[in-house]
Amino acid sequence: MGWNVFKRVVLGVVLATPLALGALWAYHEAESLYRDAQSVRSGNVVASLPDVADPNVPRTTTRAAEPQVSFSPTPNFIEPTAPLGPESYHETPAGGSQILLIDQQSDARGDTLLMYSRIVARTTSSLTLSDISQIRISLDPVVQSLEIHEVRLTRDGEILDATQDVSVDFLRQEDALQQGYFLGQVVALLRIPGVRANDVVDVSYSVRHDNPVIGNRHSESRFFSSFLEVENYHFRSLWPRRGVEVVTIPEDFGIVRTDEGRTTEFRYGPGTLPMSAPIQLLPPWRVAVPMFIATRFSDWNEVANWAEPYYQPQVTEAIQGIADDIRNEHPTRPEQIAAALRYVQREVSYFAILLGEGGYVPLGPDQTLRYAEGDCKAVTLLLISILSAMGIEADAALVSANAGRGIDALPPSPLAFDHVIVRVGHNGQSYWLDATLPEQAGRLTTLTQPDYGFALIVDAQTPGLTNMSRDPVERPLIELSESFRILSIGPNARAEAELTLELRGPMADDSRYTMDQAGEAAIRQSFANTYNNRFEGVFDSASLEILDDRERNILIYHWEGEVELIDFGDDDQVIPTYAFGVHAAAPFVVLAPIGNRELPLMMPYPYFARQTTRVEWPEDAGFLRPADAQYDIWSPTFRISSDIRPELNSATLIAESRVLAPELMPDEFERADAAMRQEELSYRVMVLGGDISTSDRDRLMAGSFLSAQ
Repeated sequence: MGWNVFKRVVLGVVLATPLALGALWAYHEAESLYRDAQSVRSGNVVASLPDVADPNVPRTTTRAAEPQVSFSPTPNFIEPTAPLGPESYHETPAGGSQILLIDQQSDARGDTLLMYSRIVARTTSSLTLSDISQIRISLDPVVQSLEIHEVRLTRDGEILDATQDVSVDFLRQEDALQQGYFLGQVVALLRIPGVRANDVVDVSYSVRHDNPVIGNRHSESRFFSSFLEVENYHFRSLWPRRGVEVVTIPEDFGIVRTDEGRTTEFRYGPGTLPMSAPIQLLPPWRVAVPMFIATRFSDWNEVANWAEPYYQPQVTEAIQGIADDIRNEHPTRPEQIAAALRYVQREVSYFAILLGEGGYVPLGPDQTLRYAEGDCKAVTLLLISILSAMGIEADAALVSANAGRGIDALPPSPLAFDHVIVRVGHNGQSYWLDATLPEQAGRLTTLTQPDYGFALIVDAQTPGLTNMSRDPVERPLIELSESFRILSIGPNARAEAELTLELRGPMADDSRYTMDQAGEAAIRQSFANTYNNRFEGVFDSASLEILDDRERNILIYHWEGEVELIDFGDDDQVIPTYAFGVHAAAPFVVLAPIGNRELPLMMPYPYFARQTTRVEWPEDAGFLRPADAQYDIWSPTFRISSDIRPELNSATLIAESRVLAPELMPDEFERADAAMRQEELSYRVMVLGGDISTSDRDRLMAGSFLSAQ
């Protein structure tokens, strides 16, 4: 998409609640939520749905997802950490509650990954008792289980053991079904009875991760920040000394590494956990808070080798039949590749069941065809299998739709990826095919290809990551040509108009998708609304032609007819004022404030738009001739230009807006801010005759047909 702005998943959002302390119980689970959100695009935790033996029983994941909870002693590897004592108590803590300790420790040395949490908190108000007496713990019930260690209350100096009194209920809440995701997560609601004001609650538990697909090649990520300041935070993680790869961002934020015997220990604190807040349009491949990532995968080749068995082509009878049909209809290899992609995009709906050990194992092609739905893994394997049946070699490619441009700075792990696509080679060139997208138009060479930054090709020979990045597009993705021949001047002035809007590549794909979802009538009305904002009367949308050149992947909107011009001049002005603005090539490509900003800003990349507006007037109306004006700002990230070229009885306005890189760096902020504030931006409105107000200029530069879509 030209204006595809990825939504950054900000760790700790669960902490930003009116009762912030209650949400802090979920501090450890917030990191799981982050990983779950990273997995949403692909279904990185999708369970297999085998055919059921009893035809009267529908397929379901419920039987495989019974949550497991038990009491167990505190694990032997835990190193005790003291909570804050009475000398550190706040007399009036914010919100009526105070965190005395968050202790997180993990052990990745064995066959299972054990993640321990201890939270100690006090409340001074009966109004906030639920904050510390109801704990929410997020679980994937197929591969995770909950172990409760100790629950203690300290009341008037006496310690009360409440471990056996707690109750645990499991809640399900599916918020993403409309987007095609079944998360499958459960929330373990641990309730502690009898908590009173001024009690100190001390709870410890562990989540045991046991995923046979991963085995003992564990990965762990931690973000060291919160929306509230935590005065006493402790982190400790144990790994095999000769089998761990680690990245900390930044390198020196306070993690201490100790190697002893066969164990490597990473430690932070006890100390303060810094506060942080969301940063508008921060590129998701940029980490704004301290981060720790560890994995037992040694390199990217090992990750590729681990994934390779899951993406071996499966050429069944059904797959061979599909391949034969495609080959009979399309004689050349490029045509066959494009046709296979479109078949999968057209015939399989996206739906991901984000649950269980099957999260890394795609459904078989026959199952995907039977159910006519699947996640990215399923449609990738289906497409690879169809191509293989035609004798075309293709590979799966692991990518991240969010943080892909920064994966090269992370340690090797499957958790680095949240999506999978197909890489196919032809004539020495790689083509990237995303079968989860709506049906695409174009030949193989004109298909819109995704750019996720880096990809890991799933092949035993893969030495490392492959850079997917491409040069900025050379032809406009949006090109609007407007031609107006003024027929009369004065009251009810009219002009003969011809309007042609060409959308190419991803813009054409997006517009087709919008048309499929909203209907052609809505698209026509949107186009009419754009020009009703610029001319008097009602724009005739019925005569709008929509031409779809699917082979070249170009969608064309064309309209011809007469329009009634608006006189933008004041009532006492002697000569009329007509104006034509740039509304297709948006000048405002910097989409968030950059004053006092210290981190990069995400840009709408790729974006390249051009508008050419030509106006002719009668020979006796030379007073309409506009002034010659040029405006051109350039930076390594974007370029905005406009040029008003008057001639004898005509004038042409040519404007371009182009984004050249996916992020704007801080060293460009000052120049970019000055450029975007310059009065010369007004040159993007061509004024004939008198002058117009600032509000009218803004009106003519806003509300385009594209933004309405």
